Amino acid sequence: MSTMKKINPTLHSAVASAALPLTHVRSRTKPWFDSNKKPFSTLLELDLEKTVKQAGENVREALIIDGKPQFYTIMRGALQQVLFEQLPLDASQRAKFRRTLSGISFSDVEKGIMCHFDNGDIEGPFDLVVGCDGIKSAVKEYIERGEISTAGEERARETIYSGIRIQYAVADGTSQKDEINLPDSAEL
Repeated sequence: MSTMKKINPTLHSAVASAALPLTHVRSRTKPWFDSNKKPFSTLLELDLEKTVKQAGENVREALIIDGKPQFYTIMRGALQQVLFEQLPLDASQRAKFRRTLSGISFSDVEKGIMCHFDNGDIEGPFDLVVGCDGIKSAVKEYIERGEISTAGEERARETIYSGIRIQYAVADGTSQKDEINLPDSAEL
């Protein structure tokens, strides 16, 4: 987020408005076998602002901007919507959906990166390809192997569950605005 604010303050503001500030990270585990133990054991607990302030001046300068730590949590769909809405009109009109990346190549003729898709389309040239394609990322596979497996079967087999999960809570709303108790930050 701090880099985004430097590159595009308007986009940073839009993303921050759609997100919740992230203040703490808590990692817990549930006992596997002994049910007599506590239901969860805390593995790690971080107060993000405190941790950044203790890390030194360079880290503080990079991650605390205008007195605000640059840690946020946002649902993927909300982030995608904000990013799409912030695109210039000509770029948003060229956006294409529901295609699978099947290859990446560099073209000396086109002077850039060409993206090949499962429907036979080839798009480019691009100066940069950013992989935001999730857990079974074709872009990540290309970076690691120099190729993309067909239809993602290999990626699917090699995808592992890390054991990390994020829980979100939803509370019933009320019609009285003054009774709404919305969180002003989030904890993971």
